[in-house]
Amino acid sequence: MKQTIGWANVLPGSWYWRISAPVRAIYSWQPIGSQQRTVGLVVKHNALTHPGTPEGGIVLHWIVTVVYICFTATFDSVIEAINFSGTLLVYGHFFVEGR
Repeated sequence: MKQTIGWANVLPGSWYWRISAPVRAIYSWQPIGSQQRTVGLVVKHNALTHPGTPEGGIVLHWIVTVVYICFTATFDSVIEAINFSGTLLVYGHFFVEGR
């Protein structure tokens, strides 16, 4: 969902939010004893820093989550916190539709 926002060019820096190309794992036989072996996972790149991982969507999701937690933690009532989340969702949809 967050990468789709990047493809829609709604936010500044959309080129970063849409970075996506998952790392493909390679499986190979690995010895675990004198005459035993098991199938092991080999990843040639670090999945957290490889430029092909979906890092833009993950960062955007993290930012949105932190904003929700910080803002809703200041409310005294659970109903107010729920209404805040719903209001942001509705106005976000109107903003994207109107763009």
